[in-house]
Amino acid sequence: MVTNSSNHPNPYEIGKIIDDPDKFFGRESLFQFIEDNLRQRVKVILLHGQRRIGKSSILAQIPNKVATDQFYFVNFDLQGYIHKPFSHIIYNLAQEICDHLVDDFDLGQDYLTPPSKQDLNNDITIFFDKFLPKVFWLLKSKNLVFLLDEFDVLTIQKHRSEERNFFPYLANLIKRHHQLFMIAVVGRNLVDVPIIVRVFGSPPYHEIGFLNKLSAQRLITKPAKDVVTYEPHAVTKIYNLSAGHPYFTQVLCFTLFLRARENQWKIYSRDVELIVKQAIEKAEAGLAGLWESLPIPERVVFLAVAEAQQRAISQHQLLPEHPLSFLEGYGVIQTNPLYQATKRLKDYGFVDDTERRVKVPLVRHWLLQHHSLRQEILKLKTLDQDQTDPIYQRATRRYQQGQIQKALMLYEEVLQLNPNHFSALLDLAKGYLEAKNFSKAVELYTRAYQVKPVQSKEWFLRSLLKYGDQLIDQQAFRTAKNAFQQVLKIEPDNKSAQQKLKHIEDLSNTPITPVDNTSNLTRLGIAKLAAGLAIISLVGVGLYNVLTPCPTGAQKVFGIRCIATPISRGERSLFPRIDNKEEIDLATEGFRNANYAEAAQSFDQAWQVNPNDPELLIYYNNARARKQGFLPFTIAVVVPIDQSESTAKEILRGVAQAQHEFNDLGGLNGRFLEIAIANDGNKPAKAKEIAQALVKDNSILGIIGHDSSDASKAALPVYDRAGLAMISSTSSSNYLTSLDKNNNVFFRTVPSNLSSARKLAQYVRNKPGLDKVVIFYDDDSVYSKDLKEKFETHFEQLGGKVVREIKLNDPNLNITQEVKNSFSQDQVKAAMLFPRVESVNTAINIAKANANLYQQGLRLFSASTLYENKTLTRGGKRVEGLTTVVPWFREAPKAITFSQAAKKRWRGDVSWVTATSFDATQAFIHAFFKDASREIVLDRLRNIHLFQTDTSGFPLQFTDQGERESQPVLVQVVNGKFKFVSDQDQEGVEKSP
Repeated sequence: MVTNSSNHPNPYEIGKIIDDPDKFFGRESLFQFIEDNLRQRVKVILLHGQRRIGKSSILAQIPNKVATDQFYFVNFDLQGYIHKPFSHIIYNLAQEICDHLVDDFDLGQDYLTPPSKQDLNNDITIFFDKFLPKVFWLLKSKNLVFLLDEFDVLTIQKHRSEERNFFPYLANLIKRHHQLFMIAVVGRNLVDVPIIVRVFGSPPYHEIGFLNKLSAQRLITKPAKDVVTYEPHAVTKIYNLSAGHPYFTQVLCFTLFLRARENQWKIYSRDVELIVKQAIEKAEAGLAGLWESLPIPERVVFLAVAEAQQRAISQHQLLPEHPLSFLEGYGVIQTNPLYQATKRLKDYGFVDDTERRVKVPLVRHWLLQHHSLRQEILKLKTLDQDQTDPIYQRATRRYQQGQIQKALMLYEEVLQLNPNHFSALLDLAKGYLEAKNFSKAVELYTRAYQVKPVQSKEWFLRSLLKYGDQLIDQQAFRTAKNAFQQVLKIEPDNKSAQQKLKHIEDLSNTPITPVDNTSNLTRLGIAKLAAGLAIISLVGVGLYNVLTPCPTGAQKVFGIRCIATPISRGERSLFPRIDNKEEIDLATEGFRNANYAEAAQSFDQAWQVNPNDPELLIYYNNARARKQGFLPFTIAVVVPIDQSESTAKEILRGVAQAQHEFNDLGGLNGRFLEIAIANDGNKPAKAKEIAQALVKDNSILGIIGHDSSDASKAALPVYDRAGLAMISSTSSSNYLTSLDKNNNVFFRTVPSNLSSARKLAQYVRNKPGLDKVVIFYDDDSVYSKDLKEKFETHFEQLGGKVVREIKLNDPNLNITQEVKNSFSQDQVKAAMLFPRVESVNTAINIAKANANLYQQGLRLFSASTLYENKTLTRGGKRVEGLTTVVPWFREAPKAITFSQAAKKRWRGDVSWVTATSFDATQAFIHAFFKDASREIVLDRLRNIHLFQTDTSGFPLQFTDQGERESQPVLVQVVNGKFKFVSDQDQEGVEKSP
């Protein structure tokens, strides 16, 4: 420890660029990444990170850490030039180069001078043609590297005038000068600055994240090692508060150093707790800058995360409530800007991967101390202000003029554009109260009171009292009682509400005068009386059946008849079992007996033996969900086990993977996801029976299924009437739609037949000589007929011609003769194979006949039903070249991340069926909220917006008719395997998103 330590300067620096190598810690892997790329002559490198993460300090340290023998570095900050014209930016860059060289090479001031601003304004090429050659001559064999700070400022909307000049010009310079390189840092995620990625050709990039624990410990202890002694627990406490963020680590240590002067230069854990408030004050500038950089939706969600996390801490909850769910408690409706804000906060590193915790606890303390969630929520009204303000102003004028109904319509229009415009909400509520629509007024004031309790309290109470009176008049005493009890929750001493409740109690206790019905009995007649006695006897028989329990593996239908149930949550396996049967029987028995801990353990052990089995993983998670003690969210998935076990398992793998990931993250507010599996065998009649059973189970919030379009068509009206959301991951027929198109319950995560037909028609028509085709299809299949019709329509619009349509389900079908006629008689060169699942073997036989008859026969194209291993194994070389349109393919660039994760999970490649089923489950998961009901889930599905990171690779949102807004892809059999047909091979075909 040094002498005179009391006068020792504070070694920690807040918000300054660290250019002293001895004061800079960590980032070794980042500097290695830079050096590796430079030595491989990668000419552009991008670094990105959030504000105050140390980007400028890293640029300052690059000359100290990286390959100085080969490279000469010039640091240039664009922040100061955002208002200046393009020529001035180049002039200042040139001046910076001159200043560096004059200092480092000990040159005279006039030895190297930049072109003048006027010269550059007249001819910008002199920088390239005359100035840079002089620089390279001085550098000899060294390469010049621009270190560009705040590189993205020119992309900010109000400063974008120069980006069109500067970025392309710089990219051209780098391309033409082999000695010129660039390392640039940006303060945003690269997805938010696409022009940079586009202009510079998708260069390698590296995120500047938080310091790891070891580097953070060095930053804490090394600068003051000769002065201050840190207790180990204090170091841990600092790291936990800062999470390794270098700026906040410096702030905490700077403040602690001041305290250490009064504490004999020792820092203890309690000292860290005591200086948090002081540290926040010293970090105010940095925190305020961070806050100002966030748009309003991000601020609202960020505060919601902080408050929900604080509530979870105070209530000793393991997992905080999700911010969007938490905001519902403030009357906020989830909108796309809020959903995207949540994702952006996670991507920026402000919240953790669960989206439920602020990453830096010190920032959470600051948020809670300095910002009001209610105040930020009120600012949501500024979203889409250019659209809402004129309507809101018109509504206010109409209201002031006494035109209440017109005003109400306009306020409703504002809320359609921005559901969280609370000024419009309050005015609308007041308008409905004045119009004596008390139920609507109560509904709106209930929302408004959550965020504006003072302004809305009086009017809310008035609405509740008026509504209660109205309900008493209607003799709806129970609902009226709820209204008055709500008044007392808000204002416990409200005399009017107390009196009304007493009045309801008196009315409820009024005795009912019996009515003499003796004369009515005589009018029944003897025949009716006899019939009544017969009914009573039948009821007696039925009562015995009602009270008699069903045997294991069966369930009551209409409470009387026992049948083997094709639905299971874990009570029994729906698949035929030979291997591992004893362990599975133990698991299902435990589940039936509500011994969920034992069932979970047994299902897990059974799944470990067969990790490719999704049914076991689902039942394991169901047992976990029941064991939690909270009511789980439940959805059902309907699969065709009786017809195709392999297809059923493909669907279940996608569902199981999404369920497992959700439950592993703690679910939502401690509630896990439970899956009920049903087996309809792809039979329409059975599908309808299954649907009827599922809608009667009120715990089920939604359906994934059914598999075939025929089964889905049979079940859909049942779900439609019950208002139960149905997402099919495999049914693509355009005939599938709700009866009431304005209240659609049907969604799908698979592209429709229209999309597939269009994709295939464009691809075929684009091939030379393929202007005529024949179509093989199933006449009694909804799916096959629909695809045939859509393809034919689009193909003929493109100038093609369908010569013949051949029915695969024709009992007299002569495959060999039909192939001969198509090739020789009809002179076509392509055949479209559109089989339903049951006709796949017939389609494969067509391919075999085609190969056997001709060396170069018909080119074959097919629907996704032929995308399965059976096509490759049974067809062999005779299906070589077959091109198939599929909803998703594992080798498509955007699908690779999911396909690799799924391959690791299931120990093998997965199909599109698994991918779209995963997406369907994810859609339901993101539609859940704490008080989820069928109605809420259905409504939230209609507004769902998932990014590719939430799905199997492609964004997911639905049209008003439940269609997925995405395009299918093409695959081709090459050397016995399905291979992705890239966009380059699809000239003239619409690109997939």
